Amino acid sequence: MSDGMDVTTYNYIAAPNILVNDKCSACKTDVERDTQSIECWKCKNLFHAIGCTKDEYCVGAPSVFRDALLPALNKDKGFKNKFGTFLWICDFCAIEKQKIDGSTVDERVCILDKKMEDMNTSVQNELKEMKKLLVSLTSASEAVNSQ
Repeated sequence: MSDGMDVTTYNYIAAPNILVNDKCSACKTDVERDTQSIECWKCKNLFHAIGCTKDEYCVGAPSVFRDALLPALNKDKGFKNKFGTFLWICDFCAIEKQKIDGSTVDERVCILDKKMEDMNTSVQNELKEMKKLLVSLTSASEAVNSQ
């Protein structure tokens, strides 16, 4: 995958409502792929989106899913001529992406900290050289004035 996340390289912790052979792992009922499931854009797994007997695993209310989400996913009804594509990502893939983004930010912060330390050291060295030059110029000026 282009963003560095590859679900084949780590153990995918399946959501309770993931479909296995068109059956919901949570409620063990057969699920109609076209009208009751949703596919994660990242891992391509299907999830029981509506009608699960365990309501906390449903993506949305049945009316919202049928009237808004499915048409957006399938570019039906009012979404037929709309720009862009609606994508859905399961919680696991979203969290993994956030971990990757977070580690990238942490790496950038470390790099910036190192650059700041290097710049600070460089400026301190320059100041020391300037002080030495100022002392030598002052000494030379006093020597010229004393003659």
